Amino acid sequence: MLRGSPAQPRKWRKRLLLYAAVLALLSLYWPQAQIALRLNRNTAETQRSATAARSSNRSGGYEMIGGAEVVWQRPTKELEGVLFVAHGCNHAATDWLPKSDACPRCTGLPEETNITRTALRRGIAVVAVKAALGKLLEREGLDGLPLYALGASSGGAFALALASEVELDGVCSQVMAHPAMEHLARAAIDAFGRYPPTAFVLMPRDERTAGAVQANAAALKSKVRWLKAQPGRVCSAQAHPRPRRAARLFWPCP
Repeated sequence: MLRGSPAQPRKWRKRLLLYAAVLALLSLYWPQAQIALRLNRNTAETQRSATAARSSNRSGGYEMIGGAEVVWQRPTKELEGVLFVAHGCNHAATDWLPKSDACPRCTGLPEETNITRTALRRGIAVVAVKAALGKLLEREGLDGLPLYALGASSGGAFALALASEVELDGVCSQVMAHPAMEHLARAAIDAFGRYPPTAFVLMPRDERTAGAVQANAAALKSKVRWLKAQPGRVCSAQAHPRPRRAARLFWPCP
């Protein structure tokens, strides 16, 4: 035992050095392996989404276009237009469609899916997309149809701003105004000759947003008069609590 003891520390030192070398190699190559694995998963998911879209006659669902998450649905009746829908903070495009084989990641929140169903019954395709809107519209032959935008909370501000960059036929903002409405109106009028008809939907107790909406409406009307642009209707409506089956999702502008 005494004769063999000096060799044991050397043996343990070799093992420790070997373990340290293995850990060093893992620290170098493990993150790269994880990134490669995620990329492979994303590629496979994109292929599955494209296959699902083709198998459903491209009527809609969930897919990835150029790395962007896309959720959309085409109505079964004749197409009358396209509704772009924008979610608020801490939400996602998957809120707007119910979970299905075509959209396995969808959550289908009650109010959002009710809006989707109402639009589809009117012959309006629904597109909830973080990017690649133009690519989807062109690919599906929807780019020549009337285009509307609807958003809730921060999505409402996004919809209002979108009208200054894309020629829209109507905008609806739920519980949100935009702090730079005059600038947006001027940009839209310079680009397209008008700012589109705009509807604001408010909650009756939200006095702060109501004041901001009044300022937005006044800015739109004054900017149109000052620039002698084509007038677009501006209206606001209050959404009072009521049973879901009796909810009105569209209010006619006066």
